[in-house]
Amino acid sequence: MSSFYYLTQECDSTGCFVLHVKNCEKLPDRTLRIFIGTFYHPRDAFLTAKHQKVNTKYCKECIEETDSIKISRGK
Repeated sequence: MSSFYYLTQECDSTGCFVLHVKNCEKLPDRTLRIFIGTFYHPRDAFLTAKHQKVNTKYCKECIEETDSIKISRGK
């Protein structure tokens, strides 16, 4: 099942933009986020977001870290 993904327009306290799924409790107001797209896997959303903002991380509240996300983050 696909999900809508959004990226914050402002950096967090660590200097990163944060990738969220549509229903995340921590998703900022629509004026403070960018629609990244609809994806079946968070890895694909993350890679797309990284093309727009290099210093991107995923929200730990709504996206579970997987090996594929770790690899794309260079860890």
